[in-house]
Amino acid sequence: MSYKSKRVLTTMITGALLAIGYLIYAVNRNEPGPDALRSWSLAMLGFVAVTVVVLIVVQILFHVVLAARLSVTDGDAAERVMTSSLLPDEMDRAIRLRSGQLGYLIVGLGFVAGLAAGALGASAVVVLHMVLGAFVVGSLAGGAVTVYRLERGVGHG
Repeated sequence: MSYKSKRVLTTMITGALLAIGYLIYAVNRNEPGPDALRSWSLAMLGFVAVTVVVLIVVQILFHVVLAARLSVTDGDAAERVMTSSLLPDEMDRAIRLRSGQLGYLIVGLGFVAGLAAGALGASAVVVLHMVLGAFVVGSLAGGAVTVYRLERGVGHG
């Protein structure tokens, strides 16, 4: 498995674990009413902030561990892998475009589904969670497409 695939998988696993953690928190939360929008919004903002920090820390640790592991076997290999992986090529751009398209499609559909749910009488908190869920699913789907395309290549058709 390539370095880029491992990096994306690390991000996906971390994001999925954080989303599961939020889901457990949300299900077990004893909120007085379903329309406590301010309280839920603050909880989601906290979740987003924690997610950003954790993803940055995990990526730093991933790079340190990978560089240390590569330098044990071949000192120059770590530098070559890191240097080559930082330079995007046409395949990387095509992969990023395709995975981004899928991610945006899922986020857009989730947003429209949230609006439709709100129009049909769902509470604002439910709509907020639907949109957040669309972002999580869109991100994971985009990551999955990225890993698949990195390992299988980009088809032209």
